Amino acid sequence: MSEQPISPLRQRMIEDMTVRNFVEKTRNDYIRQVKTFTAFLGRSPDQAIPEDLTLTRHPVPDPRQWTRGPIFQ
Repeated sequence: MSEQPISPLRQRMIEDMTVRNFVEKTRNDYIRQVKTFTAFLGRSPDQAIPEDLTLTRHPVPDPRQWTRGPIFQ
């Protein structure tokens, strides 16, 4: 078996979490969230700009998912 290389950013994140005594589940959860953010962003998270983070926290609503509210007569 060959191991896949780890990016410097991921290695630093793992080292930082280890130094702070994060349990393995927490480390795995954080890494999974960064992978999700990377997929959303479409590029490495170290290239993110502040607007990317704002868009993640407050996504633009999709009008196709809007529903009509109740109509009171």
